[in-house]
Amino acid sequence: MKTNKLREINKIEDKEVGKLRKELYAHAYKQIAHAKSNECWLEIIALCDSIIGDRIESLVARLGNQSLEGRAMLPVKQACTRYGKTLIKRGFPTSILSSVVEWADSRNRHIHEMVKVREAERLSWKKRVRLLKKDAIEGVSLTRKVDLACKNTIKLIFKSSGALT
Repeated sequence: MKTNKLREINKIEDKEVGKLRKELYAHAYKQIAHAKSNECWLEIIALCDSIIGDRIESLVARLGNQSLEGRAMLPVKQACTRYGKTLIKRGFPTSILSSVVEWADSRNRHIHEMVKVREAERLSWKKRVRLLKKDAIEGVSLTRKVDLACKNTIKLIFKSSGALT
């Protein structure tokens, strides 16, 4: 009984949330393009992090039949760590999860060390910005890969359950 009520709630939420998500993603991708042309690498990283996190959490929520309130809203690396095994069991590519975790570590290090000076690593501002640019470009690429992997995972699940035959 509880599962059926939750499915009904999700059907209503799916329409409303889907419409809002589509609008937000359209704005985010426009903003990423604008930020890229203005070399605003931190902004691109933040938007990619948000999109990747949303895609992973949305997939987990869908797999677990959760409402929006059931979502944890974790940082990307924590979401991958917490839900990775579940996602992999359902067909999500291990390589993409690993890449997301590596990217999250890299961008965290580069963002948080923008003005910190270490004895062993005395990078100029330009070199630090180049590292952010690399993280931003990788983030955009990963955003696309995660989105496609989420869609393919959903198709695989529906196909294996007989829903797409």
